[in-house]
Amino acid sequence: CTEAEELHQHQLEMKKTEIELCKVDIEVLDKKTVLDLSEPSDPQLYNVMD
Repeated sequence: CTEAEELHQHQLEMKKTEIELCKVDIEVLDKKTVLDLSEPSDPQLYNVMD
């Protein structure tokens, strides 16, 4: 395994980790959004969604 290959492998791992983190962020955001919508305090919110 050459140095370049090792570096490339490392970059792939980093990318995977970044993607996983992004997915988690999106899931958390989704949950927050769902919670916010489950108690409609402002009807304007629904209009924005459409």
